[in-house]
Amino acid sequence: LLKMPIADITPLHLNREWTRLLKCGGHTRKKKTPRPLSAKTVRNMAGVVSSAFSRAIRWGLVTTNPVTNSEPPRVKKHLAMALTPAQQDMVMNAATGPWCMRPYLELAAATGCRRGELLALRWSDIINGCAIISRSLTQTGEGLEFKGTKTEKPRLVTLPQSAIATLDEHRKQQDELRRKYGPGYRADLDLIFANPD
Repeated sequence: LLKMPIADITPLHLNREWTRLLKCGGHTRKKKTPRPLSAKTVRNMAGVVSSAFSRAIRWGLVTTNPVTNSEPPRVKKHLAMALTPAQQDMVMNAATGPWCMRPYLELAAATGCRRGELLALRWSDIINGCAIISRSLTQTGEGLEFKGTKTEKPRLVTLPQSAIATLDEHRKQQDELRRKYGPGYRADLDLIFANPD
């Protein structure tokens, strides 16, 4: 990064820095050789620098934010393509692995929820044909933990009848496993998608 007093940094200095970061701002994991950074990463870095300058203005260290007049790289927008109903059916029919994979995939297709949001869903979150999305499951260094959603705002998603029917069938299978495991079954989390026990 730039090694000069903060008040001396201009938009031109920052433009040169954005270009340098795009060309060789990162490094490879194993050999630590220089490698390019993506436009999105450099743009995120520009946002952090801009926040630092905004704070410096509030503290009276500088009078302007040079990031606002610099030109961070533009991020190319990617066109997202949804699966067709036939492709969805093909994925569902090919689903193998955990016992709850098919219901998981069907609910994912029906709601458009993020993976962590679906994995954090409880049976108590399904009310009158709607799913209340209010938390997410994430992997941390200490293990799995629940946190708020990306937007930190709960949202209500109306479920199609096919997803409701799939969830009803899935619940019957889960209740059967609960009977099979007896008192050893961990029911306190009330999770829809979990290991059999």
